[in-house]
Order: sequence, then structure tokens, then C-alpha cells
Amino acid sequence: MSDNTNKIRTGFYLEKELLDECDCFLEQSNSRSRNELVRKAIEFYLGHLKAQDNVEYLAPAIKKLVTSAVSA
Repeated sequence: MSDNTNKIRTGFYLEKELLDECDCFLEQSNSRSRNELVRKAIEFYLGHLKAQDNVEYLAPAIKKLVTSAVSA
């Protein structure tokens, strides 16, 4: 996903404290730049949201399946 040919330059406004915190985690996140850290953070959060959507979809389906299996 980090292919340079597909990247678009954009800008964000962030609080200084948040940017400072990002700088503190550059090394820990194995990021070479703020941009790389922010990209990783966005990818992680989007994955979290997708997983949450899957749980919200699957939970009722699993409940229904278990209920029908127990009732049988």
C-alpha cells in the first residue's frame, strides 16, 4: 500500500501536543518520518474500524447459528 506512484500530497492540521507525541513514537513504530507514522496509524485505525464492522455483522449471525444448534 505504500507504493510511491499511488501517493497524493495532502495536509492536516494537528495540535502541537499530538505532533510531539508522534515524534516520540517514531523510533518505536519503526517509522523513518512523521508521514510514515501517520500512514501506519491510519491503516491501523481503518483496520480496526473494518474489524468492528465485521463483529457487528457476525455477532448476530453467530448468535443465531448457536441458538439454532442448541435448539436442535
